Amino acid sequence: MRPFAIVLLAVTAAAHLYLAPEHLDEMPYVGVLFLLGGIGSLIAAGWLVLRDTPLAWAAGGTLCAGMLLALVLSRTTGLPDFKEDGFEPLAVVCLVDEALFLALWVSARQRVNGRSLRAS
Repeated sequence: MRPFAIVLLAVTAAAHLYLAPEHLDEMPYVGVLFLLGGIGSLIAAGWLVLRDTPLAWAAGGTLCAGMLLALVLSRTTGLPDFKEDGFEPLAVVCLVDEALFLALWVSARQRVNGRSLRAS
């Protein structure tokens, strides 16, 4: 499960870093958010490579939840001075990728909590 989570974070990082320059030109603050999301995803992936800790999972999960929320908001209510129409292919990749990571995070939390309950 952990290797798959690392790959998911690497894919979302690559997508966000690839799209960042386009968004920096269109709406600078959105481009900066893409850069931060991409770099943060790489850091979380590296953290999970080094250690399988709840905090590393939480970092990845928090990033994915935030990016997923921003993706949905940018296409529904819009963000300040920014609204996208439709879902381009990389947006769909990110949508699926981030949702899968969140599902793995929940599963990892349940696994840890189940182990804790059995140990008591």
